[in-house]
Amino acid sequence: MPRPPCPGCGRAMSFEGSYGRVVREAGVLHAIRVRRAGCRACGVSHALVPDFVAHRRRDSVEAIGAALAAAAGTDAGGQLWAGVPARTVRSWRQRFGLRAELLTAGLVAVTTTLAALPVLPLERGPTIVAVAAVGAAWWEADRRWPGRVPRPWRLANVMVGSHLLSTRVDLPWAGLGPVPAPARAP
Repeated sequence: MPRPPCPGCGRAMSFEGSYGRVVREAGVLHAIRVRRAGCRACGVSHALVPDFVAHRRRDSVEAIGAALAAAAGTDAGGQLWAGVPARTVRSWRQRFGLRAELLTAGLVAVTTTLAALPVLPLERGPTIVAVAAVGAAWWEADRRWPGRVPRPWRLANVMVGSHLLSTRVDLPWAGLGPVPAPARAP
């Protein structure tokens, strides 16, 4: 198995064991093992979370995505989030809504890089637009690399480093400093 690069410095990391985790989908609990890798240069350890697992969430990304899509008016598999307490689903929707505009910005950037500007329902609110942006990014990625792209919510989860609902973690495209001034034409 290839050694993954460190997100901090890019050097190859070494595997350092694993830990158990439980993931729920369609009311069924699944036990999985999550591998850990460490960077000797940085002295940091990282969990190598699979694409179907959201950071600090018991439910699968597919179940969370189905609940968010249902809130947006496109019921895409209510059976996936069966057995999840209503309070948990409300919390997912609230957390997703807090990041909706940032998620939309990154997903639209990916979509326009792959093809053209997506058509999004802007008048319907930021959460619905973000759900549509997940679908648009997946559609264009799957069109370019047919059969090699994970399902929509898994792709979105990979793009944000499994922090789909984490409100205290910066997204990769959120910018970590002031926006640079645009270059002037000669």
